[in-house]
Amino acid sequence: MSVPQGARDVEAVRAIGPDQWQTVPAGQTLNRGFSDDEFWLQVRVPAQPANRVLEVGYPLLDEVSVYWELDGRIIESHHTGDTRPFDSRPIVHRNFVFLVPSNTEPVTAWIRVQTQGSVQVPVAVTPSAEFLANEQISYGWQTMFLGIVVALALYNLFLFLIVRHQTYLWYVLTVVCSGAVQLNFNGLLFQWFWPDVPWINRYFTVPVVSAALIAAIVFTMKFLLVKSYSRWGYRVLQTLLAVNLLGLIYGFVGSYQVGIIWISSLAAFATPVAWLIGINVWRRGQILGGFYVLAWT
Repeated sequence: MSVPQGARDVEAVRAIGPDQWQTVPAGQTLNRGFSDDEFWLQVRVPAQPANRVLEVGYPLLDEVSVYWELDGRIIESHHTGDTRPFDSRPIVHRNFVFLVPSNTEPVTAWIRVQTQGSVQVPVAVTPSAEFLANEQISYGWQTMFLGIVVALALYNLFLFLIVRHQTYLWYVLTVVCSGAVQLNFNGLLFQWFWPDVPWINRYFTVPVVSAALIAAIVFTMKFLLVKSYSRWGYRVLQTLLAVNLLGLIYGFVGSYQVGIIWISSLAAFATPVAWLIGINVWRRGQILGGFYVLAWT
């Protein structure tokens, strides 16, 4: 699997000499961080008797095009991505999956990727039977995860309705938003809820991650009574809350790429900070801090 320096047409890409390509070891994911550039990959698929599929295993890519070459000519092409309706995918799947067009002759896949989010392009060629078996396991785990999220949310919502303590409500919001983040990053929300409205993807990821962080921060403040045990911790959480609120608003009106970088940085910073604040209030006598720290560890 190789990556060239860049070209905008499949015929121009095919004309690029081998010395201008960067080789990526098999099994390694192409990761270029955040970039507006186009990236092309060349995947050579040898002949095998079994039916196979090529999977691009990251569902948040804006544009994914696959051109199949056989005997020196392009015989098939597909254009999809999360900026196109879900039915643009040749195989209905949360990731981008393409049937290898020939078992008896070697073929080459030319893959073009462009996205405003993180450029991650995990590519795998798998026998169809093995792919289906792996998917059964994967969907089993996803179903189990969704069941746990729903159970936790409903249980704590009932507790909130009974005792009217706001902490339970913020925990419900944290669980629901965190579950939505996970399902979104696995491509399932697009598949299940708005397959014909791809523009929602542009405005969903940044706000839902911001909402999850906001709910988690407020839950931390109320559950640990941070204001009573740590004034500096309370100020830090207030600051994080304000920045996340700005991030939520920015997700609807600003650049998607900047928004993703913003909330990714906030998530990376807020998680260890909340954990340290939990340790601090625990040491100052807040018994619930121990449970909180254990849960976050």
